[in-house]
Amino acid sequence: MKSGLKIEFRNNKNHTLEYMKEKCKTNSDELLSSILNKSGILGELTARNIEHINFGEKTDYIMTIEPIRYYSENTNLCEPTVVDYEITLIDSKELTKNWDTKRKVDKITSFTKKTDKKIVWRDIITWDYKKNPTTNDKNVNHYFNEKLSKSFEKTGLFPQKVMDINSAIIKNQEKYKKIEKKKKS
Repeated sequence: MKSGLKIEFRNNKNHTLEYMKEKCKTNSDELLSSILNKSGILGELTARNIEHINFGEKTDYIMTIEPIRYYSENTNLCEPTVVDYEITLIDSKELTKNWDTKRKVDKITSFTKKTDKKIVWRDIITWDYKKNPTTNDKNVNHYFNEKLSKSFEKTGLFPQKVMDINSAIIKNQEKYKKIEKKKKS
């Protein structure tokens, strides 16, 4: 989800406001794509023996990851200085009873905006580029997963890890290979 993103940046007299907003938005989208790399987040869930399914299948819970603040001190390229992501786990038993509608994305988006009573857990993960100066996909994903893991452990809601993250990622890759093989045959 990207609907609640607040972008803050230092103005540059050599670029228009629209250019800087678009540059910051593009950078934010690229970071979110890096974080949503399936192997990392799904690996964290698999390491805890939590079943995860494809988007649109019936489920009891939905986890949303939403960038809520993107701040840049860079006046030319709008590279990130600090980015905040809100992670929310929502009880979705009622929502996913009838998944035969064609507007699942709209249904989930509107549902997540009205779910304060259905929120099971929520946390904000901050990426501070002054402390971790990298936008490399692998490093971003690793750092985000590490923060997510610590947040899971603090809540006491999530099971302990039953395997390390690398083993979980390999297990997921094997699972998806089998699924793809079945689809082809």
